[in-house]
Amino acid sequence: MQKILHIIKDMNDTIPIDIAKKQADENEIGLLYIHDAVLGDLSPDFAKVYVLDADVQARGLNLEAETVDYNGMVHLLFEYDKVVSW
Repeated sequence: MQKILHIIKDMNDTIPIDIAKKQADENEIGLLYIHDAVLGDLSPDFAKVYVLDADVQARGLNLEAETVDYNGMVHLLFEYDKVVSW
């Protein structure tokens, strides 16, 4: 089992979520939403969800998802075995 982090930038691109969901059968999945992806559905039940705080604030949102700052984002890059950016 590997830990795989998917960094998602576009809320309209469904391919990353579909692939991450399939990977979740055998791996631990994390989803980091950045840019306009923070405007999308942040409630998948198969992965740990993070959102970049700067992008949440820039869009004036108040989300219940776990937020990370830029240092936290770098920490996630090293915490996961694989990182995929979409």
